[in-house]
Amino acid sequence: MPNSGENPSKRIVIFLSENKDQQFATPQVVEETGLTHAEVATILPQLRERRLVVHEDSCWEITDDTERLSNAYSLHRSIARLDERYGSEEKEMWDEYAPDIEDHPNYDATNG
Repeated sequence: MPNSGENPSKRIVIFLSENKDQQFATPQVVEETGLTHAEVATILPQLRERRLVVHEDSCWEITDDTERLSNAYSLHRSIARLDERYGSEEKEMWDEYAPDIEDHPNYDATNG
């Protein structure tokens, strides 16, 4: 399934959806998606917070909430269409207008 041009979160969701009646340990998801362990270990908890995947007994599986999956896919497609129409956002553009970290109200100079 490796495809370097595809969104890593999407790759995980597609893989788990294609194997919806199975559970996978993190190393298996890494192997099957071609992502790094760090990527998978970061993305899976984020997907769990969005209730798109379920974590049980050290294994991951896709949610059985088809409406939630459908809504997530619709949002993804809407963003993709906007990116096609107007161009995707570039981090460098945001950085240009972002305030300095020291100006953030939660910045603590003693902890960097």
